[in-house]
Amino acid sequence: GQVVGYSKTRRSLDRAFLWVPKNPGATKGHMYDLGTLPGAGSSVANGINSRGTVTGFNLDADFFFAHAFVWRPTIGNGTSGKMTSLVELPGAIGSTRQAINESGLIAGSVELTTASHAFVYDTAMHDLGTLAGGNNSYAYSINSSGQIVGWSETFNFNDHAFLYANGRMTDLNKLLPGSVRSSGVVLTAAYGINDKGQIVGHATVGGHAHAYLLTPAR
Repeated sequence: GQVVGYSKTRRSLDRAFLWVPKNPGATKGHMYDLGTLPGAGSSVANGINSRGTVTGFNLDADFFFAHAFVWRPTIGNGTSGKMTSLVELPGAIGSTRQAINESGLIAGSVELTTASHAFVYDTAMHDLGTLAGGNNSYAYSINSSGQIVGWSETFNFNDHAFLYANGRMTDLNKLLPGSVRSSGVVLTAAYGINDKGQIVGHATVGGHAHAYLLTPAR
């Protein structure tokens, strides 16, 4: 029942928060300020797992670059804790768009000098790369098995949804039956994956935008 996000201060600065219900299932509770890292101008919380570990990003004092953080409660699901910055890849200029799973793995996107790449973070940041020929990729969700979904550019600058698992990024369109692909369905982005491997996202069907639910056949 805990919620994370961001709220405006009186100075109109974004500040990451943790909201905790008074008791399980309650709709009333208390909002706690998670603060910012030293020198940051604002902060935003993007994800939380069932242990109460939070991930998000801080904006620099000039509000130009974002940098991912993890906030760990002093005790499980506690309301006080410590915010630390994720160690970014060499040459990175920023990182954002994070999700976190039950074991504390974090998925997000790191801004490099000429592109953005999806990443997974355990004790270090690992570049997930892109689909063949693409320049940019973005990760949006990670499940308890460590499967990650998002979208990547392809060689012809089209956006395709991907699944990253077992060290490999796969174009979700290649997993569709041929009859579906030939009907004009293109999965352009994946925004969520659950522990059953079901994926939700955005697709185009005959040039029109549609939401989709993709369920593994096995």
